[in-house]
Amino acid sequence: MDLPRQTREIFERLSKGKFICQNSPDRVERRLFEICDQNIETLEAYFKPIGFELQYGAGYYYFSKELQESQVEAKLANILQLLDYIEIFYQYDEHFNVNWRGSPIDLAKAATDNIAIKERIEKINGVGGKDLFQKCEEIFKKMERDGFMALEDPYEKRYVVLTSYNYLVDFFKSVKEVNRYVSA
Repeated sequence: MDLPRQTREIFERLSKGKFICQNSPDRVERRLFEICDQNIETLEAYFKPIGFELQYGAGYYYFSKELQESQVEAKLANILQLLDYIEIFYQYDEHFNVNWRGSPIDLAKAATDNIAIKERIEKINGVGGKDLFQKCEEIFKKMERDGFMALEDPYEKRYVVLTSYNYLVDFFKSVKEVNRYVSA
């Protein structure tokens, strides 16, 4: 098996639960995405025997593995929190999607002008911060930690939505389909 030279770096990034995204502002990550794309069959065959399944979606790669029940519950709680965040972003800008750009300052200004957004931000559990701006900043940082946004411009604190956001979209579509099937 002829593995790419960057296999270790790919494994280290993905095994930490991170995504490798096509539109990342990080040049190294974009290169790792290209390497995964060019070597998908080889990498899948290499990682599978060690318990990691290389998965891909529209512009992103990640590892999936069997989770214990407590891990599943934690993951679902995290996804529910992300759903709250996404609803805030959609309320703020209906065009929120991959490659969308924005900053905590912009969201805080919008929340100041729109009481519904402000109330929604204040009601979210797990969002720290003393004032509205700090809460908005925490939302962006959480999206970044979870791999769905990246800080594109540290000076302006401007973030970009990564292609890994498609993972959430696909997940929510799957849940919707299951609900439709169960309801029928």
